[in-house]
Amino acid sequence: MRVQRASEGFKHGNGTTHTTAVLNVIEFFLLNRKKREWHAIEEYLVRFNPKWCTKDRCRLDYSHSYDIAVLDSKVDPVVLIEVDGQKHGTQRQKLNDQRAERYADEILGVPVIRLDKIECNGLLKDRQQYLKKELKQFLK
Repeated sequence: MRVQRASEGFKHGNGTTHTTAVLNVIEFFLLNRKKREWHAIEEYLVRFNPKWCTKDRCRLDYSHSYDIAVLDSKVDPVVLIEVDGQKHGTQRQKLNDQRAERYADEILGVPVIRLDKIECNGLLKDRQQYLKKELKQFLK
């Protein structure tokens, strides 16, 4: 069966290299986090406020699934982390990423850190050095 609009077709989800990169970041973060009450979860879904969507001219039911959310003891996000691969080079994905960053900044009041998937899947020593540099403000 052919789907005329690809966005209405089957969603394949993240590939194994993306999932591995996300898990590598979570493992590194949990071993080195600054505050013990912080915890990390993957695939943090945020449904955008419809008023904000109207202002930003997107669908009123718009949502975004951030790769990783670092949450505090009250379960409020402290930082959102996105692991970017090749897909993030397309114009459509760049626009979605920009919208998700604006929403996190303007409505949630939290920063979004973008990490490179290749670096997050690199050799252990290189990966640790990269993550230490990129996540320094949230680590011991």
